[in-house]
Amino acid sequence: MTSYDLELFLPAIDWCDKGHRRFPTDPQFVQCQLMLMGSKAADPDVALAWRLADQVVQLTPESDRALTRLYQQVWVAFVLGRAGLADSARHVLARSEGDPVIDPERELLGYGAAARVALGDKDEALRLLERYLVAHPKHREGFRKNVHWWWRGLQDDPRFKALIGAR
Repeated sequence: MTSYDLELFLPAIDWCDKGHRRFPTDPQFVQCQLMLMGSKAADPDVALAWRLADQVVQLTPESDRALTRLYQQVWVAFVLGRAGLADSARHVLARSEGDPVIDPERELLGYGAAARVALGDKDEALRLLERYLVAHPKHREGFRKNVHWWWRGLQDDPRFKALIGAR
């Protein structure tokens, strides 16, 4: 997903398609289709997004499905937001935050924060990001060095700069 992270969406689509053709039962290559639909790489298709999310969950080992389902719901929320269904996206995100039992690493907080940025919900994004950085204090350094395109809507916000310790 390096191409995705660098906003090189045409190569990301190409690699995602190639991977899915070669490894159709690998959930990563189904999830990448959903992730791309949540970006400007592909048109948002809500029905397809839910089908892809369900497929990822079904391809995931049973022991990991509860957490995987929440991750996929966050990706669907990105798609809902792009489709102009912000209220639906917020509803999905509210039920996708998880807790320390289901998400002991608290990674969902970061993904949920990114989805909130995409929706323009800066206050909620910052609240979630703060909780994420409490769980992952070493990630502040990564944010200072290289801010992923997900956070572009927060880059100029003084609260974001304070949160990551930017100067």
